[in-house]
Amino acid sequence: MPRLFARVGAAAQQMFGGGVQAHSPDNCGMTYLVIVGFIAIVGSLAAALVFMMRGPGDADADQAAPRKNPMAKALAFRVGFSILLFVVVLVSYRMGWIQPTGLPLQP
Repeated sequence: MPRLFARVGAAAQQMFGGGVQAHSPDNCGMTYLVIVGFIAIVGSLAAALVFMMRGPGDADADQAAPRKNPMAKALAFRVGFSILLFVVVLVSYRMGWIQPTGLPLQP
């Protein structure tokens, strides 16, 4: 598997120029942080789907206590975590912890 990644990386450098670096050891921590963030976002979305498919359950109409809505909580967590991840990436860029790579400009 590492040989495949090395070939893909070499092909990307040849196609886009030698200045493109797909993975830098300097921002390895940020890479893992973003991956964990995306997993949490997708996981909360999946949890909301499960809660939606189950339905309200055995809630009686005469029940005086307010109903708990775990689907809404899971979706609120997803939105909040997405905003938090965006702010962390923005602050990391402003602090210089991550650098954009982008595509090289060619005339």
